[in-house]
Amino acid sequence: MKKKGVLLMICMLLAIGFQGQEKEVDSIKVEGWKKSGLTSLIVNQTAFSNWISGGENSIAATLSVDYNINYYKNGWSWDTKIIGSFGINKNSDSKYFKKIDDRIEINSLIGKKFIEKFSFSSFLNFKTQFAKGFKYTNASEEIEIREETTRFLSPAYLQ
Repeated sequence: MKKKGVLLMICMLLAIGFQGQEKEVDSIKVEGWKKSGLTSLIVNQTAFSNWISGGENSIAATLSVDYNINYYKNGWSWDTKIIGSFGINKNSDSKYFKKIDDRIEINSLIGKKFIEKFSFSSFLNFKTQFAKGFKYTNASEEIEIREETTRFLSPAYLQ
């Protein structure tokens, strides 16, 4: 038991020691456009068969995008972040696909550097959704009713 504890401590200390290495960062900004981003698709399925505790079979999927578009030239900088995600879920006891994630967000920051430690900037934020939203109610054990509550760009927020 003591050997396992000592071995575990050594492994933890080595892992912490390797985290302490600093990377060199280039502090000179490259002029022009710089773009980067990620796209992901996550699919999940759950199935229960003869499960004593019960449960609902379901399938779900979420598509997400997260992109950065940045510009720098002559002291001007413009940073834009675009985030979008849409996810749906279908349970075995429901006849409808239901949203589990629905988001469009754009953040934009523009600024001008005047002297070494002084600059002006302005920020813009836009948020909305892709698809219609519904309120679900059960009229009875077998009948599910949905009522539309929102649509594309409803609501939309601009700050």
